[in-house]
Amino acid sequence: SSKIEKYDYSYIKGINNKIGIIIPYSIYGGAEIYLSNILNELKNSNINFEILYLSKNASSIFNGYKELFIGSVNKLRNQLILNKYSHIIFYNSMSVYRILNSLIDESLIHSKIVEIYHSDFMWSDSISKIKNRSNVNISIRVSDDLLNDVSGLENVKTIPVGINFNRFKNIYNKKLKLKHGIADDVPIIGIVARMSPEKNIDYALSIAAKMNNFLFLFLGKGPMLSGYKSGNNLDNVMFLGHKEKIEEYHSIFDALLLTSKIEGTPISILESMATERVVFSTRVGAISSIINDGENGFFLTGDIDKDIEIIKNNFNNRLVAKNARKSIANHDIRRVAKSFVETLFDKYDFIPDDDPSELGEFI
Repeated sequence: SSKIEKYDYSYIKGINNKIGIIIPYSIYGGAEIYLSNILNELKNSNINFEILYLSKNASSIFNGYKELFIGSVNKLRNQLILNKYSHIIFYNSMSVYRILNSLIDESLIHSKIVEIYHSDFMWSDSISKIKNRSNVNISIRVSDDLLNDVSGLENVKTIPVGINFNRFKNIYNKKLKLKHGIADDVPIIGIVARMSPEKNIDYALSIAAKMNNFLFLFLGKGPMLSGYKSGNNLDNVMFLGHKEKIEEYHSIFDALLLTSKIEGTPISILESMATERVVFSTRVGAISSIINDGENGFFLTGDIDKDIEIIKNNFNNRLVAKNARKSIANHDIRRVAKSFVETLFDKYDFIPDDDPSELGEFI
């Protein structure tokens, strides 16, 4: 069940913790949202996180924490040496990993190095190209499928992508439908994705073109958004761009469609499942560890006519929708944040300045 008490992190206040989190790129994707959801849950935890940006980001998703724009590799090295972080968290970037590795080898820093491994995506700076690690003390992966082909790992922990179950609930937002001029009886298929090639938006549009009685709402920004908006000639398609209160839109969808060619663990799927909506997705990345076909969602086949049949026959399948929320209880952000903290800190770091007779298990 997702009905668990808010976790009490007050026992952390006595320890020396100053944690640097390196944000390597100027776009916010799944890895950044993964971290921001955890940090948002830990705002009152007495853990001292500092966000270190290597590139200039448009706006912050780490509200409430100290943020520093570093801007260059040399400045990053200096920042890490001077600030004596107890832990340094990094993800995705091969160049950042190499900086940390050399600093540890040269004994210039003595921090615990924590890697968050989000997916096997490959690009020029992708750490997924490196199949061994050194000087990484803790490896956090979002799925059991990841990091199994990497050697040199000291401590591997699976901590799944977390979402706020209180934010994503099965409600019906009639007011939002009226705002967008959507009739009450029109079934809505939502697509929540970055407008970029790997999301295969064209396939979703091909499906929409053959499902005239359904409305397709595309949410998300990205390099291809303006082209899709200007080139859209389908009456049943709307491109709405980025929305801060994404939970309001999940509540007017009847189902979610994800057509990606590559993925890690897409947060949009978890948000939709928590809202008790039916998910139709390609079988890529870690999605098969979340969805059991026909039980809590459905996999697309790549055959457009078959996929349209699957969607038409199941978009309002309430049994599957209810199963969806139940099946992702381990993604509740409260559980995820608790596991994150307990992975970062050994319990013996927590010896408080109290009467020794009160220490219990610590002595």
